[in-house]
Amino acid sequence: MNATIRPFYAAHAVQDLFIKCLSVAESAGDISGAEKHWLSAVLLDEPARLAAPVPLHAGQLFLSRHQSRPVLWAGALVLGQDLAPGSEVFVFTLVGTLERFASEAVLRQALEQQL
Repeated sequence: MNATIRPFYAAHAVQDLFIKCLSVAESAGDISGAEKHWLSAVLLDEPARLAAPVPLHAGQLFLSRHQSRPVLWAGALVLGQDLAPGSEVFVFTLVGTLERFASEAVLRQALEQQL
């Protein structure tokens, strides 16, 4: 058996993709320099992220359709400033996208429309 290692899923490759994604989003004007700096804190360990002046919470994203069993969206991260309802969130995916949503409810509606 010949196993092929896919560098795309290696930690350093995902980090590089995330940094490139932030740079592209900043260049396009989708995020500010301050937001880029803040979002890049996801690469820090959890205590350092949460101790920052503006904490960054990161979580995984699970998808479910028609009340079926939730499935992890591999590599997707939900990033937000706090856990309060109505707070703005960002979603990063392994295909190199970074999207901003006004709240988790808006994110949920967008995902439901796509599914």
